[in-house]
Amino acid sequence: MLQIVSGKFYTDEARRRNIMRGTLYSNMRLPWRCDRIETAAGALQPSTAFRGLRTLSYEIVEEYEGTEDTAVLLSIGVDPFLKDFASIASFALNVVCTPDPDLLRRLVGDQPLSPSTIASPRTYVGRVFDGEVHVTDEELDKLKDFVRDLIALKRTHYLSAIGAIRTYVTGLHRIGDDIDVAYTLLVASIESLAQKYKGASARWEDYDSPKRSTMDKALKGAPEEIGNRVRDALLEIEHVGLARRFRSFALENLAPTFFREEAQGQEYPAGKADLVGALARAYSIRSKYVHNLAPVPKLVSHVWHRGDLVNVGGKPVLTLHGLARLARHLIWVFVRSGQKVEKERYPYQDDFPNIVHVEFAPQYWVWKHEGFRPAAARQKLGGFLSLVSALQKKAPDAQLIDMRDLLRKYEALIPQAKAHRLPMVALYFLFNSFVKPADRLPDAQKFMDRYHSVLVSPSLEGIGVRFALKRDVEWPTEEVASLYSRYYKQKYEKPGLKLPELYETAFALTLAEAYRRDGKLAEAGETLFEAINNQPKASTLQSALATLKLNESAPISWQVLLLPEPPEVDRPPEAS
Repeated sequence: MLQIVSGKFYTDEARRRNIMRGTLYSNMRLPWRCDRIETAAGALQPSTAFRGLRTLSYEIVEEYEGTEDTAVLLSIGVDPFLKDFASIASFALNVVCTPDPDLLRRLVGDQPLSPSTIASPRTYVGRVFDGEVHVTDEELDKLKDFVRDLIALKRTHYLSAIGAIRTYVTGLHRIGDDIDVAYTLLVASIESLAQKYKGASARWEDYDSPKRSTMDKALKGAPEEIGNRVRDALLEIEHVGLARRFRSFALENLAPTFFREEAQGQEYPAGKADLVGALARAYSIRSKYVHNLAPVPKLVSHVWHRGDLVNVGGKPVLTLHGLARLARHLIWVFVRSGQKVEKERYPYQDDFPNIVHVEFAPQYWVWKHEGFRPAAARQKLGGFLSLVSALQKKAPDAQLIDMRDLLRKYEALIPQAKAHRLPMVALYFLFNSFVKPADRLPDAQKFMDRYHSVLVSPSLEGIGVRFALKRDVEWPTEEVASLYSRYYKQKYEKPGLKLPELYETAFALTLAEAYRRDGKLAEAGETLFEAINNQPKASTLQSALATLKLNESAPISWQVLLLPEPPEVDRPPEAS
């Protein structure tokens, strides 16, 4: 939000503004006579207290496009701004800055904060958790420059940077209660920036030796070109490729200042040669924790100095202090060198923290025809089937929607359509089957007679049509079983057909009845059993399974079980 309200994405000259204020707490001590710190993302104003926690007032102008008369959103409140600026200030000034005073007291205290830690946070990382951190004018200037560069970043770069900053700060805070999580998050803050990094490719020799040997044996006799392509694919997707990218990103983005100015005053600063192996081990520690909950080495969790490295088994491993120093440097370099833009076209409304996208009920969109593309035909059919199923269940306020404007487009598109003809024909047929003859499109019966045959062959669209019209499914059992299996694989894919819950239940009952009719009672029971797992709320399935066990000769009729009193449907004559 800090970047959004800077106005770089706005095109409307009319603006509405709110002055937002909140309180932050920190262990930093600002220079004498420092009254106000102005940045590109708001201002800090310190209190005049001389002892205890320092309180700072944060202020930002929340600015949006448009006037109050045209506004959808008046304000999001100060909290999102407060939290992000607290993370930025914590990162840039190397202090604790938070909206939570209790968190600050815990982090700067002298005691371990949980049974899993053996010392206070300040033991592991220098400066950040000291009781008082005296910030200089030079550091405040760096904060201002950092915020300016951060806000100026191209949006995709900004999101990467602010995500890394939040993760870095959260990782530091976790030092107080979980060293393993803290270490993992600090590694993740670097890894997130390396995701799009195109560094040196991993070599086959970098691959795990036993796995490499197994693959080499499997590829023996294969053409050399095929073998190399398989090996390259494995390196790309396997852990070795990710680890190498992480290490290459870190090493190639380390500025000389890390080993010079920033190393001044450090107890045991790391050299670049030692970092090559230490970075690989840091990534390995992160992976072992994520996948196996393996703890960090004891020499990391039982640290006795604030050096960058410790020797574990005779090899250098990054300490929390060293990892934090490295991550902070790399994030800072990323922000400083990232692409800057003054203005940018970006759908910023999607990033508002208190606005979420939800799926509207079908009656609000299924009838829309402006800008329709055939690829959306299955979605339209699924929406209309939901309206029909609501009628069949006699849901309150259930009703059909006038689809004629859309169906006029269908009449023009269906003759030349290939891939999406079936769902368009199904919707056209259903709508004109449910409305009175006077409400149908002119010549609808002729159009349906011409294309009705596409609904004869087994298809998911045909299943939906038959359930909507309360008809039995006449196809062979193996065809129904194949469709049933395919349905759950494509249900959430694009372009997929999502049936309403009523028809999903009917589908399972229909397949179970087909198996029962063929004498395959085990398959019928298994179908119902698996369907219950897919639809725990469908008590009808459980009843049908119990009935099947008691009376194997009793038919399983989805119409009787699900629609004891179905509504009448005005259907046109069957097409020959």
